[in-house]
Amino acid sequence: MKDMVAGNRVWYRARGLDKSYGLDDARGIILSMISGKEQDTFNLQSYLVPTCDDSSATQIILLSCDHPLACLKGLEDDPTAFQHIDINGDRLCFDRHFRGFTQMYANPPGDIIIADIIAIPDLNSHACSSWQAKSNSKLWIQDFFQKDLPQYRTLVYGYIPKFSVDGVESVQMYCNELLGWLHSVRQTSEEIHRPLILIGHGFGCLIAAQLLLRAASCEESWPMVVSLAESIQGMIFFAVPSKSDIIDEVQGMVKKEDICPSDYLIREINHMMDNLTDDLSEFQGYPQANQVLELVPLLSRKDVESRRRLWSTKFAELFSLDSSIISSLEGAKKVPGDRSTIGRLKTTSSPAYKWVVDYIQSREQKILDLRKDDWIKASSMRSNGITILHSPQFAVADVVLIPGLNGDPWDTWSCTPRSTTGPATLGKFWPQTYLPRSLSDTRILTWGLKSDRTCQLEYFVNQAPRLLKELSSARPLGRSLIFVAQDEAGLLLKEVLRLSEKGCSKSEKDIISCTSAVVFLVSQRSVGREDIVFDPERKHTSEWLHDSIWSPSSSNATISLGLASFQVLQETYGIQSTHLLEIERTSHSELIRP
Repeated sequence: MKDMVAGNRVWYRARGLDKSYGLDDARGIILSMISGKEQDTFNLQSYLVPTCDDSSATQIILLSCDHPLACLKGLEDDPTAFQHIDINGDRLCFDRHFRGFTQMYANPPGDIIIADIIAIPDLNSHACSSWQAKSNSKLWIQDFFQKDLPQYRTLVYGYIPKFSVDGVESVQMYCNELLGWLHSVRQTSEEIHRPLILIGHGFGCLIAAQLLLRAASCEESWPMVVSLAESIQGMIFFAVPSKSDIIDEVQGMVKKEDICPSDYLIREINHMMDNLTDDLSEFQGYPQANQVLELVPLLSRKDVESRRRLWSTKFAELFSLDSSIISSLEGAKKVPGDRSTIGRLKTTSSPAYKWVVDYIQSREQKILDLRKDDWIKASSMRSNGITILHSPQFAVADVVLIPGLNGDPWDTWSCTPRSTTGPATLGKFWPQTYLPRSLSDTRILTWGLKSDRTCQLEYFVNQAPRLLKELSSARPLGRSLIFVAQDEAGLLLKEVLRLSEKGCSKSEKDIISCTSAVVFLVSQRSVGREDIVFDPERKHTSEWLHDSIWSPSSSNATISLGLASFQVLQETYGIQSTHLLEIERTSHSELIRP
């Protein structure tokens, strides 16, 4: 790979550093590998970035220096290799190819991630070389974006070219590899549906275009691929290559590049060109293609490299150069430099950089609008006390949802656990996403109990006085009440209604008087259904049980769901498959133990 030294800087990636280490610790670890004499001969820059493809408690060190490190000489002999070094009990894995995805910076804790930005470099280029600022050792896609786009997860993609004298791979092969790596960084339900902006340089533009076509065809069974076409909300192309450009790239990747290519290689290149044209012929028919920001170089590569004996000029008659792969897009903007340097932006005031940031920010509102109804921020859902999800001006009833023993409404009814990425977690939370649509004139509330895994059922049920007090102060007298109780919450609700009947205040007694319906959500792990009953001596039970009961479906009809109907409920509300839910019609006889 000719650009393993990216812009006169050598880049290394070290994976496996424990998250407890800070940047100074990481730098100290690296310096301990280098002799004092060698330390005096170069400028070393280091960065700590998150690991983006697993949930391990590790992070990544990015190293940039002006010449190769002697301690990592093994990576010089084989640019596709890895080198493991044990330091202070940590096993670090070093590489120079950056294959797969590398996150450029950490996102602010507590903030949601608006979208993923994926940068795909040119063919035969290092993952970093396309994005390095001129006369600067930093990557603008890291340094500038971290300040201007902190709520975007920015990933650079590294791939190892497969061109050689033995054959030429098609763009579909690179797309297949990219899909595999995408699957590793877009795993959770929120990540799978997270908006995506693709930035391509040179051949990377063709890979990005093919990715859109592949996703739009929906031939894959992976949920990530099925949702990918809808997720792609923007594309930025730096120097879309012509057929001549690709031929020149291939020339630079094979041995004896100055001599005439073999008949075999000519056939392979022409076959690849035809495949590229066929593969991407439909690209401009997609809506995303009409919204691409295309940046084209002012200088042609042939002007800059006129002294080189390029196959595309010297042996032009041997190749299929009669048509373009992707036609120039409307509104393309010209940028100083040639196709190899067009992506090396100097400063944040560079016109090209301003175009890039303005383009991304112009799509931000659309991205947020697409997600605001279905994707809820976990931190907006209190794990302790009452949260009001929906409050119309003239509410006719209150729906109160009570979670089971874990006490957290979010973890009970969202597919995305609050603990996966902290308070910034976005997830589908059906009580807030769907209930307001079906019950627009109903106020919807959740109640949570902040507890730990040692929380016992007795303690949970003993929170009934607290729940009764909070409900009494949170609702107006006389408004109809509908309770939705998950698992053990049925026992808690039973105690709340018992206390309400004996309440000392009018607001407490009003709870049982106004309760018009109860829905039990019961999973396999929950307490027995026979335990969720009411004492026959209780008064007023017939007054708050109606013949028809509200249930969480697209209609307000009463339903009874067994295992056969669970899949429909799961698809509608995104409920985890580990919860086998029963939503049973509740009647007077069912609630009262004989």
